[in-house]
Amino acid sequence: MKEISADLRKTIAEAAITAVNHGLYRQAWTLFEALHLIIEDPELRRPIEVILLIGLGYESSARELAKNLSAHDAAVINPLFTH
Repeated sequence: MKEISADLRKTIAEAAITAVNHGLYRQAWTLFEALHLIIEDPELRRPIEVILLIGLGYESSARELAKNLSAHDAAVINPLFTH
């Protein structure tokens, strides 16, 4: 498989978040499920997964995953939680 450029990985992550924001939940889930193939580094992938889970209404799963965020990522993402 051909390696995906950093710019393309960023675009795919942005597309997934945009899909959630526009109510395209099926498409967002599809991209969510592919993230581990697109972004292999869990430290880079985890914040995106947390944001997507919040947007898809899975806050408890997002909170669990957020426990493994870096301090910087947690400071940025924690205000997104509603409860």
